[in-house]
Amino acid sequence: MNLKKTLLATAIIGLSAQVLAAEPRDDYDLDDNGLIEINSLQDLDAMRNYRDAESEFNLSTAAGCPEGGCTGFELTTDLNFDTNGDGVIDASDEFWNDGLGWDPVGSSPNPTFGVVFDGNNHVIRNLYINRPETDNVGLFGHVYWGKVYNLAVAGPQTSVTGKNNVGILIGLITKGEVTHVSTAGQVQGGVNVGGLIGRFAPESGVRNTASFCYSGASVTGNTYSGGLIGSIVDNNITECFATGGVSGAEVAGGLIGIAQNVSIRNTYASGDVSATTGFAAGLVGASRTTMNIYSSYAMGKVTAPEGAVTGGLVASSNGTSAYNSYWTEETGQESAYGDGSFTLDSNSGTYSQAILSCPTAADDTDCTPEATLYSGWTGSYTLADETVVNYWDFGTANQMPVLTAQGYVLRDRDGDGIWDFNDTYPDDPSNTAPKSSSGSSGGGSLIWLLGLAPLVLRRKSKA
Repeated sequence: MNLKKTLLATAIIGLSAQVLAAEPRDDYDLDDNGLIEINSLQDLDAMRNYRDAESEFNLSTAAGCPEGGCTGFELTTDLNFDTNGDGVIDASDEFWNDGLGWDPVGSSPNPTFGVVFDGNNHVIRNLYINRPETDNVGLFGHVYWGKVYNLAVAGPQTSVTGKNNVGILIGLITKGEVTHVSTAGQVQGGVNVGGLIGRFAPESGVRNTASFCYSGASVTGNTYSGGLIGSIVDNNITECFATGGVSGAEVAGGLIGIAQNVSIRNTYASGDVSATTGFAAGLVGASRTTMNIYSSYAMGKVTAPEGAVTGGLVASSNGTSAYNSYWTEETGQESAYGDGSFTLDSNSGTYSQAILSCPTAADDTDCTPEATLYSGWTGSYTLADETVVNYWDFGTANQMPVLTAQGYVLRDRDGDGIWDFNDTYPDDPSNTAPKSSSGSSGGGSLIWLLGLAPLVLRRKSKA
């Protein structure tokens, strides 16, 4: 966040949220970036009416928007659905809606959400939705041609329940993009249930990517349950991970429930996965048609009853290829896949967690004589100040590799839910004092990272 925006946001936050929501403003785009400022839960709720000619949030007519109208919305502060701060979401909180909780933005009878939402690295806390008979459920119900980025949805009361296409952030996204987003909490539903997104679908040959996406949510579903995404078709995933446990009836995966014609690159899943019938795997429950996996790993224990199909990376495969990818022996799976057609390159395989934790850099030839570990895991990105940062950080010789984002290493070695870079006591799980409690103004734009707590990467035994 630049200085101008920070000062503007500070001024906005200092005003009463109730007043801002109740009275029309003279300028809805104070920083003149073409995005209407969202300053409160009331604003967030009113945002759904952006196509309504009578709404103050109409993108074409809102005061202060540039000629031609605004292109979307931006969050100026953290929001909390526990509006009275008592640690419980109930009838005394706004947006309780007789126990149904939040009405997803972009849900029937309202149109889909099809514009930009920039979270500005803020957190929306304690989202509560209990709509077990409703499809397309999440903070956003159905995103169509929209973009959501720089946002965390977390908090101890975060709980999202729906029927089909259920995720904490988005129930269904079509022709849309998500990047630098994270979720934590609990999510449950029927078909297509994910910690972040329920279903990531294509339309008319348009292919999009979910990037720099993370979830620590606990996921419970019936069919197609994934730690990050329940179902994904004709789209890509890159630089993403999931750490929450996944429990499904028929098809469950640590990262994705079911995938079709998908490319997965630089990902991992560390949560335990279980299925009562059908299929369960450490990374992807099932693939339909082509799927390519690059530079990824799974390490959660996979369990299913006798007769079910399981695998270290994929349970049921139809044309999957994996390159430079691994699953730990602790998954309990000897094979990368359970049934179908699967191609595993010579640099991929299963090893103990101790061996996979051993390398401190890519292209390691010292930790096992059997293979070169993490071959080619050397990709990087460039920050605004031209600093080059590797996607993967290998840590010490007893740590699994983890991803980086915005130049920060996303590692929590003591498992207390605070990233090491922001943990005053990174080796003491009993002391959870962060270096910064806000992270959004003057804190290095970290709030979307900090909002993941608690995300616990399974502790590693030393080699």
